[in-house]
Amino acid sequence: MKNLFILKLLLLVCLTTFSIQAQDKKPPTKKSAQKRPGQRRQMPAIGKVYGVVKDAETGKPVEFATVALYNVRTKKIATGAIANAKGKFSISEIKLGMYEVKINYIGYKVKTVGPIRLFPKQYRGQGVEQNLGDIKIEATAAKLEAVTVTAEREDIEIKADRKVFNVEKNITSTGGTALEALQNVPSIDVDQDGNVSLRGSANVTVFIDGKPSGLTGGGRQAALEQIPASSIKKIEVITNPSAKYDPDGMSGIINIVLKKNVLRGLNGFANVSVGTNDKYSGSLRLNLRTGKINTYITYSGNYFNRFSNSFSDQQNFNGDTITLINQVNDGDIRFYSNLLKAGIDINLDEKNELSISALYSLRGFGRDQLSDQSLGQQIGAGALNPLSLTLQENKLASTGDNMDFNVGYKRYFNNPDKLLSFDVRHSRSNSLFTSDLIVQPLNITDRTPNGTSNLTLNETDNQFNITTAQVDFELPVTKALKLEMGAKTTIRNIFNGFSVSEDATGTGNNLVPDLTQNNDFRYDEYVYAAYAIYNHQFSKKLSFQAGIRVEQTMSDAVVENTDQRFENEYLNVFPSGFLTYKLTKNGTVSANYSRRINRPRTRALNPFLIRINTNNFYQGNPGLLPEFINSYELSYTHTWKGTTLNVSSYFRDIRGSIQRFRITDPITNITTSTFENIASGRNYGVELIYNMRPAKWFNFTLSGNFYRTEIDGSNVEEGDLNNDAYSYQTKLLLNFKASSKLNFQVTSNYRAPIALAQGELSEVYATDAAVNYKILKGKGTLGFRVSDIFNNRRFGFNTDGGNFIQVTNFKPESRIAFLSFSYRFGKISMDARKMRQMRKNRKNRRRRRGNDVPNVDGMN
Repeated sequence: MKNLFILKLLLLVCLTTFSIQAQDKKPPTKKSAQKRPGQRRQMPAIGKVYGVVKDAETGKPVEFATVALYNVRTKKIATGAIANAKGKFSISEIKLGMYEVKINYIGYKVKTVGPIRLFPKQYRGQGVEQNLGDIKIEATAAKLEAVTVTAEREDIEIKADRKVFNVEKNITSTGGTALEALQNVPSIDVDQDGNVSLRGSANVTVFIDGKPSGLTGGGRQAALEQIPASSIKKIEVITNPSAKYDPDGMSGIINIVLKKNVLRGLNGFANVSVGTNDKYSGSLRLNLRTGKINTYITYSGNYFNRFSNSFSDQQNFNGDTITLINQVNDGDIRFYSNLLKAGIDINLDEKNELSISALYSLRGFGRDQLSDQSLGQQIGAGALNPLSLTLQENKLASTGDNMDFNVGYKRYFNNPDKLLSFDVRHSRSNSLFTSDLIVQPLNITDRTPNGTSNLTLNETDNQFNITTAQVDFELPVTKALKLEMGAKTTIRNIFNGFSVSEDATGTGNNLVPDLTQNNDFRYDEYVYAAYAIYNHQFSKKLSFQAGIRVEQTMSDAVVENTDQRFENEYLNVFPSGFLTYKLTKNGTVSANYSRRINRPRTRALNPFLIRINTNNFYQGNPGLLPEFINSYELSYTHTWKGTTLNVSSYFRDIRGSIQRFRITDPITNITTSTFENIASGRNYGVELIYNMRPAKWFNFTLSGNFYRTEIDGSNVEEGDLNNDAYSYQTKLLLNFKASSKLNFQVTSNYRAPIALAQGELSEVYATDAAVNYKILKGKGTLGFRVSDIFNNRRFGFNTDGGNFIQVTNFKPESRIAFLSFSYRFGKISMDARKMRQMRKNRKNRRRRRGNDVPNVDGMN
């Protein structure tokens, strides 16, 4: 709903589309103040008005309120601004004179302040700069005529420490999940397993509303699949976070900001979507804001069924003997989730706010795959000798639930930039993962069953408990200097119980536990952190930030059945720095640095030997250590009217890089995937983002990331883990606005092959298209989209392990058609007559003064 706030900004800018003439900024002298006969006195534009807009009842700042400055003599708007998120506004370069200030915001009565005499005091004025202090506005119970209006928020916003992509207008993810929304963001990639990577690195941290997701179980993919794309407002990419944030994630932080309702009364949003081949999703958001209390509840549910096919060709080398393993797979993947979240925000008084929320989710995953595997052997230049042929049926299933509780408290002060906040969160998750593998030997000649089948059942009981407590304090020392400080404690308690059963008959009726493989794995981690940040605005052009974060980490991994213990304790310092300089009115250059850490995930630590099929196993490494990254970035941003260009160069130096690699036993032909800390790695490149609106009905975003990856695994004895390669990724997003109701959108992306420690990922490319149409007076929207319209999206990787090579290709169901309907309900308080007059004034000013827009900004 915040696009309504941006609407007010656009309307205000349109109202003030006249050129600001250059004026002498010296105070007027008595001689110059005298009016010449027949000539109107021209006042210098040296006035300034600023203040803070607050709710009269709660005393809390009112964000995005419209502040208009009216000339008392002409009764017309002279200029204005929009209050920022803290209610602050500042209007400068005002011609001297007498004015009234009018404050307007949805759901509040119009507040008039004045008249204000912007004259030097020696001319019986109140001064050329006036602080209006706290301006309190009262809520109105009257619901005036509802007006449906649309506003265009910029697709991309480049800020000092992050890039903001406003994806709520992105209709090519309609009916999808957060994973589909992320696919359209520059430099972000999502693979076939839902793994998210940024600038070619999968070591990235994903936040929901500025905090780690409470959806702790089932991995990041399961968490993102439970968030509907329709509930996402914007996605922030923070490649070098400040010391305030956890230093986890090599390539930075992806922050998914969900939509919020700030309108008074009862408002809501509902969305349903249907896709081909059994794909359904729906969501509902309700918000009730009355007086000092705001309550909300959201629900989302989905069910997706997708088919897939893949193949794998592997050659193992043992002297002059070559063993060939060929496998062809066909399967179906199912996923469902139900998520319910409720919360309440209470303004205890003018300066104290309490927030409480709870979340519960229920999810499930299933995959049925039928594999045809053949094994042959070739000696020297001789003919291929078939050895075996098997039909393998693999059924994977996972069910689980998650609960998350959060309590937050904020303490405001007279200075709106001063803030004290506390936050406590606890997440609990339980899930059960099962894998049934039935292997049926076949006759090589006629493919008939040859003997009895064998069933292997793996079960993993997963339990996650994560607790965090955090305190943050922002202290403005002067207008130009600000300090930030805080502390955080994170406690992770994770349990994995692993059991294996065998049935030689393949029926499942004679399962016998294999006690040699049963095991329990516990992992406990405690992280204690404190940080401090120094912010200094040296001038209007130059700003600087320096921060430091200190973390004490203690971890304990225990394999209970074998009594293996892996303890680790380390103290680390994570400095960060940002420097921003405004070269010109439209051009800004910035440089930043941060030291980061990537801690191994539980899956990479768990030492259980998991059988994927007859020739492939997976095993974690409990001895893994964290990897450390020094990240540097230099960027330049230039903005024109309707155009934004951002060019960034970056360099990441990685020590103790965690890499996945595979080892093949030449005797048994079994390949095991595991993890290892290699010596080092480097990643450097150039990223370009270009957004342009050449016409009112058309805009586009073109992005590209060109980089080089270098991997040094000389410290690992098993296999050659050295590799280096260039790669790139490009994305193009086209928006067509046929009318105020009809919109079209096309997105296309290409990712070149990416270097791995033992090979490379294959190229990926696809094109999506969508259209939506507004109905029911703009409250309803019909949408239709087709993903991967040319059916090109497929994934693959080539592996060279020294004594083996493997080529794998995976083709999921990707060309899918979705039909969706969304509806917003609730009334918006706005004076329709005044809106029409504002539009008329805007048109008149454009005719008189052209399209020049005055420089009117809210205070940062």
